[in-house]
Amino acid sequence: MRWLCFWVVLLIVVAPVRAITYGVTATGPWEDAANWNQPVAPTNDPDAVIQAASGKTITLSSAALISNLVLNDGDATTLSAVIDGGIMRSDKDGVPGWNAIGYNQSASLTLRNGGSWICDGRVEVGLFEEVDDQVCVFTMEQDSGDVTVSNDFFLGRNFSGAYSNVSAQAYIKGGTVTVGGAFSIDADGDNFVDIHHAGKLVVSGNVTNLLNGYIADETLLGNGQTNNLAVAYDGTNTTVSAVPPGYDYTVKETGFWNDDANWNADTGSGTINAAPIYDPAAVVKSKSGKT
Repeated sequence: MRWLCFWVVLLIVVAPVRAITYGVTATGPWEDAANWNQPVAPTNDPDAVIQAASGKTITLSSAALISNLVLNDGDATTLSAVIDGGIMRSDKDGVPGWNAIGYNQSASLTLRNGGSWICDGRVEVGLFEEVDDQVCVFTMEQDSGDVTVSNDFFLGRNFSGAYSNVSAQAYIKGGTVTVGGAFSIDADGDNFVDIHHAGKLVVSGNVTNLLNGYIADETLLGNGQTNNLAVAYDGTNTTVSAVPPGYDYTVKETGFWNDDANWNADTGSGTINAAPIYDPAAVVKSKSGKT
């Protein structure tokens, strides 16, 4: 009987824990269980796999511990996730996992209002496999917190097979993306990273030549422009930051100062919508009737 009890206990101890897949069913707060296909919301579940698809927007405003974030796996409509002041940690019980902002379909992840992401694993912005006409977007707004990726950070990777008219885009408008592994922007497709305002990209090791190559290829941009970035290696990491552009800014609409939509910025070669947030050489012009 004692041996029987021992084996029962042993089986209980070593039995693997099954991952639970959570799917978004409605637009709304991440913390609300009614917006998920499981009885509870995935706020503290290291085995949770967020493999959601539906054309909804789910917004995290507190803290969430999950295993993997896989936005939109095979659905025909865009799924959006927003980390709005919240903190997301994707940690597969200490085992590095993979996270996809768009797996074969369009998806977007936006961080704002101090929202941050700690990822124990790698991040794929656009992981494409024999698909066409998909757009995957990763955005860190001007007031974003930081994103820390322990492993690789890839854009537009071809998982297998052919694809056409796809795009993986990353906008680092604020905060810092720190990459502990490899960094890659796939040459196939309209894939790019745009760093501006106070945003920074930090990659482990000396990858100066790699990043300068992306700048030359015009897939690594600064303030939406080419050749407007500074690349520096400090002996441990390589940092990419946007050079303050020194634009002439004119108020376009009444609203908040830090909203790009309220400004016209003269780049010297055209006009873009950009707010004077991180530009010590900025010239700001007012417009009658606007506040």
